[in-house]
Amino acid sequence: MDKGQRTDKRTERSRATREKIIAAARELFITQGYGATSLQEIADQAGVAVQTVYFVFGNKRTLFKDVVDTTIAGDTAPVATMQRPWFHAACTAPTAAEQLRLHVRGTHEILARVAPISPMID
Repeated sequence: MDKGQRTDKRTERSRATREKIIAAARELFITQGYGATSLQEIADQAGVAVQTVYFVFGNKRTLFKDVVDTTIAGDTAPVATMQRPWFHAACTAPTAAEQLRLHVRGTHEILARVAPISPMID
């Protein structure tokens, strides 16, 4: 196995770990609330050491920001909303009615994902 393959596997493991932590945090923040959820509980739920959570995110506030960002985006891909396929399709639709329909659909999907965490967002 060459160095590039090891790096790719390591990168994939890191991405998967990050996603597990974000998913666990989101679930616990929704069920218990932000203030009542400890990083240890998040680590336990994600199946990682609490030190891993600190290493990846630094603190609970940064983790929460990533929970919000990934909830809005719908995934962990580093792609801005305006660069996402649904947004591009809405902007390039041939009619105003189709543009509006696609914008409403995309926005609806975002709001549906964000609704459970919106009480925690100031």
